[in-house]
Amino acid sequence: MVAMLYRRLSPKSFIFGVIVLTLILCVYYAHNTYNVGQTVGENQALKAEIEEISGIELQSENEKEEFSESTAPRKLGTCLNLIPSEADINTVDVFRDFEFQPTWMRSKEYWDKSFEDRYERQKMDPERPPLKVIIVPHSHNDPGWLKTFENYFHSQSRQIINLMIAKMQEYQNLTFIWSEISFLNAWWEGAHPSKQRTLKSLANSGRLEITTGGWVMTDEANSHLYAMVDQLIEGHQWIYSNLGVKPKSGWSIDPFGHGSTQPYLMALAGIKGTVIQRIHYAWKQWLAYKQYGDFKWIPNWTPLDHKGVILTHNQPFDIYSIKHSCGPHPYICLNFDFRKVAGEYTEYSIKAQPITDKNVKEKSELLLEQYARTGSLFPHNVVLMPLGDDFRYNVHYEWDQQFTNYIKLIDYINSHKDTYKSEIVFGTPKDYFDEIQKRYDQYPTLKGDFFVYSDIFSEGRPAYWSGYYTTRPFMKILDRELENNLRTAEIIYTVALNQARQKGYFSYLKILERDYEKLVQARRNLGLFQHHDAITGTSKSFVMRDYGLKLFESIHATISIQQNALQSLLFGNKTKKPNENIILSDVEMESYDKLPKQTIISVQKDRPRQIILFNSLAQTQEHVVQVRVTTQYIKVTDSEGNQVLHQINPIWNSTDGNKRMTISDIEYELMFIAKIPALTITTYNISYSTETGDSLATIYCNKCHIKNKYSSMEDNTPQEPPEFLESNFKIKNTQTGDVQLENHKFKILFNGKTGFMKSVTQKRTLKIIQCAVQFAAYRSAQYHSGAYLFMPDPNERDIEKDVLLDYKDHMSIIINSGQIASELTVIYGVFLVHTIRIYHPEQYGLSEAIYIENEVDFENPPKNRETELFMRFVSDIQNGEQPEIYTDSNGFQMQKRVKVEQIGIEGNYFPITTMTYIEDESVRLSLLTNHAQGAASWQPGYLEVMLDRRTLYDDSRGMGEGVIDNRKTVNKFWLLLEDLNTELNKESTRFANHRMDKRDTNSIPEKEELFSRPTLFANHLSNALNYPTNIFVVGEEYADMKSNRHVNLVNKDFPCDVHLLTLRTQPDIIYTQFPSNNALMVLHRQGYSCKVANNFTCKNSDFEHGTRFELVKVKDLQPTTLTGLNADGNRITDLSKSFNADIDTNELFQTFDLEPSWINSQQFWDDTFESKYQESIKSKSRHPLKVILVPHSHNDPGWLETYIYYYNTQTVKILDNLIEKLELHKNMTFIWSEVVFLKTWWDTASRAKRKTLKQLISSGRLEITTGGWVMADEATTHVYALVDQLIEGHQWLNTHLSVQPKYGWSVDAFGHSSTQAQLLALSGIRATVIQRIHYAWKQWLADKQHEDFIWVPNWKSRSTMLTHNQPFNLYTTRSCGPNEFICAQFDFRVGHEDYPANLAESVIESLVGELLGQYGRTDSNGFHMQKRTYVRSAGIPGNYYPVTTIAYIEDKKHRLSLITNHAQGVASLKEGSLEIMLDRRIVNDDNKGLNEGIIDNSKILNEFWLLLEQFEDTYQEEHSNEVSKPSMFANHMSNSLNYPVSMYSVVEYPDIRRVVPIIKVFHECFPCDVHVVNLRARLHVQLENVL
Repeated sequence: MVAMLYRRLSPKSFIFGVIVLTLILCVYYAHNTYNVGQTVGENQALKAEIEEISGIELQSENEKEEFSESTAPRKLGTCLNLIPSEADINTVDVFRDFEFQPTWMRSKEYWDKSFEDRYERQKMDPERPPLKVIIVPHSHNDPGWLKTFENYFHSQSRQIINLMIAKMQEYQNLTFIWSEISFLNAWWEGAHPSKQRTLKSLANSGRLEITTGGWVMTDEANSHLYAMVDQLIEGHQWIYSNLGVKPKSGWSIDPFGHGSTQPYLMALAGIKGTVIQRIHYAWKQWLAYKQYGDFKWIPNWTPLDHKGVILTHNQPFDIYSIKHSCGPHPYICLNFDFRKVAGEYTEYSIKAQPITDKNVKEKSELLLEQYARTGSLFPHNVVLMPLGDDFRYNVHYEWDQQFTNYIKLIDYINSHKDTYKSEIVFGTPKDYFDEIQKRYDQYPTLKGDFFVYSDIFSEGRPAYWSGYYTTRPFMKILDRELENNLRTAEIIYTVALNQARQKGYFSYLKILERDYEKLVQARRNLGLFQHHDAITGTSKSFVMRDYGLKLFESIHATISIQQNALQSLLFGNKTKKPNENIILSDVEMESYDKLPKQTIISVQKDRPRQIILFNSLAQTQEHVVQVRVTTQYIKVTDSEGNQVLHQINPIWNSTDGNKRMTISDIEYELMFIAKIPALTITTYNISYSTETGDSLATIYCNKCHIKNKYSSMEDNTPQEPPEFLESNFKIKNTQTGDVQLENHKFKILFNGKTGFMKSVTQKRTLKIIQCAVQFAAYRSAQYHSGAYLFMPDPNERDIEKDVLLDYKDHMSIIINSGQIASELTVIYGVFLVHTIRIYHPEQYGLSEAIYIENEVDFENPPKNRETELFMRFVSDIQNGEQPEIYTDSNGFQMQKRVKVEQIGIEGNYFPITTMTYIEDESVRLSLLTNHAQGAASWQPGYLEVMLDRRTLYDDSRGMGEGVIDNRKTVNKFWLLLEDLNTELNKESTRFANHRMDKRDTNSIPEKEELFSRPTLFANHLSNALNYPTNIFVVGEEYADMKSNRHVNLVNKDFPCDVHLLTLRTQPDIIYTQFPSNNALMVLHRQGYSCKVANNFTCKNSDFEHGTRFELVKVKDLQPTTLTGLNADGNRITDLSKSFNADIDTNELFQTFDLEPSWINSQQFWDDTFESKYQESIKSKSRHPLKVILVPHSHNDPGWLETYIYYYNTQTVKILDNLIEKLELHKNMTFIWSEVVFLKTWWDTASRAKRKTLKQLISSGRLEITTGGWVMADEATTHVYALVDQLIEGHQWLNTHLSVQPKYGWSVDAFGHSSTQAQLLALSGIRATVIQRIHYAWKQWLADKQHEDFIWVPNWKSRSTMLTHNQPFNLYTTRSCGPNEFICAQFDFRVGHEDYPANLAESVIESLVGELLGQYGRTDSNGFHMQKRTYVRSAGIPGNYYPVTTIAYIEDKKHRLSLITNHAQGVASLKEGSLEIMLDRRIVNDDNKGLNEGIIDNSKILNEFWLLLEQFEDTYQEEHSNEVSKPSMFANHMSNSLNYPVSMYSVVEYPDIRRVVPIIKVFHECFPCDVHVVNLRARLHVQLENVL
């Protein structure tokens, strides 16, 4: 169901609009639980149930009456004992009976005599339907794998889409499909409107089908439900908004195994059929043998959710390439891949021959045999034939080759229908599903999933793809951090935006509207990472880094959005000032590849601090708040002033790989438990108080209390009597032997030698549950275990290894105990820090669970090579001789797994994203996790999860490298030990105040297995683990500001098992970059197990009447399909009515000696300079030497790495260190130039750092030089861009730092232009520094002592610039004087690498003074003309100069002008000649740092105007002393070439009858030589208006 929410605003009139409430995923509760039959046709009860759920009246009134009692809608408060659905195919039962070492394994093809015999029999069957083949041209485009998303798009995908549009217009009967909306959106944003219209027309005609419609083709093992739904919504709404179509077919051909969640979600989104590909080779054979290649995929529970059923087609052969698709024999299929591209040598380009009139009959029959064999695997004899592969159709030749050859085959076969009894057409998956449903309706039902995937075609032996469940866990955790921040930002943004509109908080409204673009980008970055080569960790390391940077950016953006939204809700009635950040996040992330850090809250006397918590869950949540404070003397009070129990813990500082640890005496950890109502913002006060009671924790540690310089983890006995460590905490020795932690619920026993848990005793029953923790690792099989595959080394005697052996000498145990919590931490060096924590306050449900945290650091390779680390629980739970384990499916439902002995541990590892459990008749052991990983139960009572993997070798699945980029990760878990009810019919309660509906169990057979689900408590803890409450701090200077201390977004809790998946602001229908008044709400009814003894109580069993949003008025709710595209029921006015049914979810020079005697030494300092120096130091009139050291860091916004990579890996650290060190060293100074980096840093920096930066600038110790967006190139950049980036930088500096740059710093531009000097002068800069000029200029200026000069324009002007030239080669420390080797000794950076100094090889890199060629002139950045004179000794390279708009040569009578539309090189090498360089290809590097040649040339179009102009007879004499300028006509033509008229066509709309013929911006023309460089809107300082 869906609901559309409208709010009635104030009398200002506009409606809140449609909050589209998609009440989805009602998977665990439906209307009946009696046993159903296997097929619709055989069981009328199931038919009735489907009709009741869907609302489709298919039966008669009598039938309605017959089932009226059992199908009556139940109240939400009833605990339903759902039973598993009955299906023709249960994947768990069928899979374990497979033959996993088939006889055909070495041939890699299952087609044997039995298949051939059946095919021959079917050919003779006169009643068999004729063969129909639907050829589906496609191109599989990975949004990242071996290249980054942007690289793939620019190099391949954009061209594919452009060619698709062109060729589908040329070939009118050609069809095509496209899946990846991320690529389609990138293309659309840069496409011409005519191409956009053509694409839309093709999509609406059906010839181009958009399949699935997700932002990516999502992975189905590691992706969490929220991200899967969100990327599907983003894709579907983009498609409908831009193309006007709704996806009808799924296409999921490359995920590595298929789960049952994705087909269910697609069905809820309105997709009618889907195609899958990668399933276990044994499944391929079995489905083909049974003719079950098409089946109805149903949910695992009964009653059957009809809306969640989807018709599924399995491609019967190995993968989606042409070779493996046309039929059972790949070597024959190779004949029909007609792609032949010059330079490509592949097996198909050699094999395939063009179709001609001579061979068309032979080839047609050969192909038809393969098609017919494929058709024999299906009862309907219809074949879906994919025609494509990875990034196919990227050249126009292939489109022509594939179409022209296939159309000949198609026409030939179709013209001989009587002979071949076959028809072949181009089509789409929709055509396929339409056709098979016309022919056949008795499709088998299937429940379960297709994990673990194993291929056999690659090596002729099984290869299990279970490694990627865990590969690169750091990235999987980062994914979930963005998910949490995005979901929280979505919810609070939606409410804050509409409240700001309603109440007129315009200063905040502008900010929130601006933030919408960040919100959309965060959605898309999260969606992009769900790609099946992203979240899986199976892309090259540099591609994973690119993904990480995108996630990192969006985490910062979503935190910023939360801050702004919270500030609006709490302080909205106060006008926001520019750059005023009252609320700041508690955490700070330096880069994507580092763990976040907590900021320190300074607590002083009479200056209480406020922290703000927002519970984004729809139920009351207990959240453990842990913040860092500056004192142990703390009092905590809630929003009502009530004192809150708290605990003060030590902050440990570790060194030497965790071998030495000290307790900080300036920081403490404050811990307390906050109980926060549903969807509520609340404030807690932290104040200074000496009345702390028993808040200080006690520390137990045998190696922590003796002071021997450090608190050492080594057993080095001090030579002198021990000196006890001074600390405010009590430090005691631990007892000998085993160690115990306990609270009022249970006792936990730990092994005193290892520090790991042994058993848990339940105090209520005194039952002892064995639950030992082990850490070990599998040895990876080289070349067979990698990013994708998992395989222990079969050559090892023991596949497991003691991975902690090398760290046991440094093992230490620390126990921290207080009134809130007690925890035991065992440290194995840097490799593993394992913590188990229990909570004490009896009133909190958290005391029922055990918290586990693992910090894992594989260190740098080759340490821990070929290691697959796992954590294992060894219990006494009897989960079967062939152990059974339940794993979650994308956090949506649980899936039973049973061990299959024949396929080894690698085949018995399964994906989990939120939880897994094992159980017997009396106890369930559940492990809840915060990210995707692999899990297994290999032996009875075992439950293990893999933590990290390092494999040095590639596993031959395409990635081409091992996995060695491990990062330090923190894994978080909850461990639950829950008692089970032994009698299912025993009366129990769903919540504390509701009884079970007995009707649910009366109809269950005595031994019928229940559909297994987590407990209510497990769901609650899992939601809290995955969506923790974010902590924000009110800035110290705003501590006295009054605010709303407690804000409820809703007036009542949602029912206890109804999870608010998202509340997502929709884009404006017309201007999609702006937010609308509409939102899409998705609810997930999670369900819970009825057979677990009560361990959790909840007040709300139903939506209470009147449940509503507090801050926005809701008119009604419109139920829709999952992605919000279709209405799905009548509007409702109250959330309490939601669950009545199922709910779904960028002249001197010529005199120089260019080959001086010193060129080989690379230093112009010769005897002449030395002599002058000696004389000067003897002179008494010489001023004393003063040296000004200018610390600086030159930061290129892109060069060898991308801008984002440089920022995240280097620049952010430089800026952070700059702040810290300038504060520490008060006589130190620094300069900064690149504002683009400064802006990125500012966006994510803490308020304290921003404040310090402004103070440093105002003090003059930090100077912002030049102030441009970048250090601009001065040769090829046009004046417009030079000016624009200077404006952008200066305005940003003025707005945020209140500073106006006074000095320039241009040390790395490759030559210097007088234009840049003029622009700096005009912008208020007083002087500038330059560096890179010709070596001959370096010598001449030094010899003349002209290093400082006033740079004047070529015409009389007041815009002059005092300029300093750095006298030596480069801007590094090695330029401290004339001897680089001496200077190098004064660069004290550890690990400093010498900068390559190859100036002897440089040929006029720089262009200072701007003197060119054979009586010619070139423009300087399109700003003015510069005379150039030919210098013979400089050769051709030294006489080439930059031109950006115009160059000309002239004599006394004529001028020849060449006007261009882009930057190029130009020369006049002979009298009367003018040449311009068009393009360059250089294979080899020029040793200037780029480290590669230039070979990525693309086809380009150069446009010029050539002018031949004649001077008047007396012109040259009369104007000989004037500055040379282009003619007025030349300027006019240049402007028109560089700024051509934009042309648009008016689409014929019936409502538009008249277009205004002309609109003038200005009443009169400007003077003929006045050019409007820019008319640039400025953002008002207070954001009250735009201009």
